Amino acid sequence: MLVGEKVFILGAHPDDVEYGCLGSLLKMPDEVRKVIYVASMGSQGDATSGLNRCDESERALSCLKGSELHFRRHIGLSVHDFESVMGEIHSIIQDFQPNLILTMSQHDTHQEHRLLYELTISAARRSRASILSYGILSNTPEFRPTCFVDVDSVYQRKVAALREHKSQAEKCYMTDEYLRIFHGHNYAAIHGVSFCEAFETVQLFL
Repeated sequence: MLVGEKVFILGAHPDDVEYGCLGSLLKMPDEVRKVIYVASMGSQGDATSGLNRCDESERALSCLKGSELHFRRHIGLSVHDFESVMGEIHSIIQDFQPNLILTMSQHDTHQEHRLLYELTISAARRSRASILSYGILSNTPEFRPTCFVDVDSVYQRKVAALREHKSQAEKCYMTDEYLRIFHGHNYAAIHGVSFCEAFETVQLFL
């Protein structure tokens, strides 16, 4: 993966970043600065949403060295929040000046994930950072990754971090079997990669 000195990572909810790209973050050199922005304390209508979700994410992401976490202390993300949240994201981009931005995909069945993508693209419209969208469990078939990161060497560390999300433990996508399926990809497999994280390219600056 193309990595600079500064990486800005965004998720709509606690556990999105961990699920979609924590393995890739774990493989980055410790000296790479990482700023993580989570746009809510969980989705609207989810009984588990709340401050406890942020606490779980803080514990899960404590495995990352050189990381700085920002949580928006609101439940859910809607179009009514667009201007205020875009302003927060834009401010971080202006102050941090990342080389790489990792965000969610427009090809997703969850409306709050799609909205985060739109927020990121709008906030970064003047940025020269490369932007990649990470794969997540709710992607549609239109999600077509062109970048694959071999996370086999850090896979167990990633799973251990996901286990910190105890409020989500009963969700089917947190089972060992589901996680193994999610981290497999035919294209990566024929190149000898057993566990990977997949990314769509939005823009690249080399």
